[in-house]
Amino acid sequence: MLSHPIEACRIFWRAFTGRESHEDLIEREEVRLRTLRIAIGLYHAKYGRFPAVLRDLCDNNYGDPEWRGPFIPWGGEDTFRDSFGYRYEYETLAGRSGVVSPGLERAKRRAAELGAPPNGGPGTSSGNSGASEG
Repeated sequence: MLSHPIEACRIFWRAFTGRESHEDLIEREEVRLRTLRIAIGLYHAKYGRFPAVLRDLCDNNYGDPEWRGPFIPWGGEDTFRDSFGYRYEYETLAGRSGVVSPGLERAKRRAAELGAPPNGGPGTSSGNSGASEG
C-alpha cells in the first residue's frame, strides 16, 4: 500500500519513463551492497574464511564437497558492478573483509555537494542552522 499520493506518482513515473532518480539509484545500491556484505558473511560462517575474490561467492572454486552455494547468483560480468557501473572494491586483511561501492560513494558525495539528502529524505534549508561560524 502506498502511503502518499506523491509516492504513487513517483513510482508511476519511474515505471512509465524507465528512469530512476539519483535518490532511487542510491537507495538501490545501498540494498545491493548490504546484500553482498551478508553473502560474504554467510560464506565466512560456512567455510571459516572470507572469499579470496567476489567470484568465490558464485562458484565452488576450491572443489569443496560441502559447497552449498551460490551465495550470489552469477549474472555475467556485471554481477560485481555497482548500480553506477563501477566494479566493487573488495579486500580481506587480518581476518576481516571489506567491500565498497565506488559509485555509491561518489553519488553520496555529489548529493551532499548539491545539498540534496543522500537517501532522498527531507533536505536541510540553507537558512540559519543554529550553528555559529567563526
